[in-house]
Amino acid sequence: MSVPTTAQLTTAAYDANGNPLFWRTTTWSTSDVAIATVGSTTGLVTAVAPGYVTITATIEGTSKSQSLIILKAPIASVTVSVASNPLQIGQTTQATAVVIDQANKVVSDQAVAWSSWNPAVASVSATGVITALSPGETNIVAVAGGVAGNVVGITVTRGDPAKAPQITAVTPRPMVEGQPATITGSKFGATPGGNVVRVDGVAATVTAASASSLQIIVPKFNCRPAVTLVMEITVGPNVSDPSVQRLIPNTTFTLAPGKQKLITNPADFCLQFPATTATESYLIGVQSVTESAASVTGVMFAGVETGSYFRNPSSARASAPAISANVAGVPASPFIDKGAQRFARHHAVESRLLRQEGALLRPRLRSFSVARGKANASVSRSVSTVPVTAKVGDVLNIRVPSFNDETCQALTPIAATVKAVGTHSVILEDTGA
Repeated sequence: MSVPTTAQLTTAAYDANGNPLFWRTTTWSTSDVAIATVGSTTGLVTAVAPGYVTITATIEGTSKSQSLIILKAPIASVTVSVASNPLQIGQTTQATAVVIDQANKVVSDQAVAWSSWNPAVASVSATGVITALSPGETNIVAVAGGVAGNVVGITVTRGDPAKAPQITAVTPRPMVEGQPATITGSKFGATPGGNVVRVDGVAATVTAASASSLQIIVPKFNCRPAVTLVMEITVGPNVSDPSVQRLIPNTTFTLAPGKQKLITNPADFCLQFPATTATESYLIGVQSVTESAASVTGVMFAGVETGSYFRNPSSARASAPAISANVAGVPASPFIDKGAQRFARHHAVESRLLRQEGALLRPRLRSFSVARGKANASVSRSVSTVPVTAKVGDVLNIRVPSFNDETCQALTPIAATVKAVGTHSVILEDTGA
């Protein structure tokens, strides 16, 4: 039983012969009233605190005991509060969780798990210390004993606009992922480490810095199509206004209509098709990298409208400017139904092509099989046999199929020396080899 529940205990009395005794008075007692109490005449046990306790019943001098385990009271509520809000980048604040159990008591030794809905904006440690990382909003949640507390919103500001860095230009335009770029403006940090440059939320590497210029390496985005995105620069607690920039992939894969390409280099597995206003159709075949039926190869297809890219799939669902299909175990996307339909159409086309190829190949295979059978019969009749009297050291003149003739109909005479004679075989060595 657990705090603060109750339990009713009862007794039954018997004489020495096992006959039941009725209307006998029972006296109850507990080994530790700090753990559980019991009514001396009622036998009603009330759990007070976690631990072990023994309840004893006595009837006319004869006693019997029962051990009980008292568990902690289940958690009833978790109340979360923070010391300060909003925050500037780099600032920290302490979050506190007050845990109340079903006995309406504060539980001070209950483990609390902390989490942030958007850890890129503000993170929270195992002890509830919140650290502001980038402008935006997030929610902090605490869970204790399986009970989630109230959600506390945290806002991270952009700092002092008068001191915030300013972006005036970025070259090249568009930027190329994985390649150098130059940012010009004002109020930048004097050293590379004094600037945090984020491209669509991903930190870029700052290689050189001055108050008016930054040199960066544009982040790679794992096979993302050409998109329009946002750049921000953070210097201390101050963040620049978002700067809209264009990003293109480092390389673009182009395939003419009717052509095909076998991709074998892992570095080329990201296939980028240039933007077009025309209607396009692609037939893409995917084969697992292993022959094990337990393994799967994940493939993702993604596309965007010119000038737009939605990082959050849920926001893309409303206006549907992007397409995304996932195959073979890749996490589901908002467009999985359409992706499944496209895959089904692809499978139908592939099956039709296989049937057409089979119809073309079957007559040829039959004619080839007949010709091969005649050739084998001809060879079996004309190939020399080894005489049964052959012995080691004999030189025999025999004919063997020519390796230059794929039909095995041409024979080549050779001289061979008998090297060994067995019960079922004779081993020969070509003397001209």
